[in-house]
Amino acid sequence: MSKSISIEITEDEALVLFELLEREFDLPNYGKFKEVTSSEAEIWALNGVRCALQRAVAVPFNSDYDVLLAKASEALVEFYGPDLPGLES
Repeated sequence: MSKSISIEITEDEALVLFELLEREFDLPNYGKFKEVTSSEAEIWALNGVRCALQRAVAVPFNSDYDVLLAKASEALVEFYGPDLPGLES
């Protein structure tokens, strides 16, 4: 196994990303992730990110998790804007 690295993301980004990863990993065959990769290494890498986020973000265990997730999602869209670059509406 290679050495660890650190990356910096906001708490809002971490929470939203954790929710995405958790939701897809809870589905059979890893949800959409299995559809977009043929590499088990990529699935393992995503799982590693999910586990790291779970350790870093304590709020998934709060009773108001859904409210915190909604606020984090809104904050990201407000900061970056509603339109993703390269996608046509």
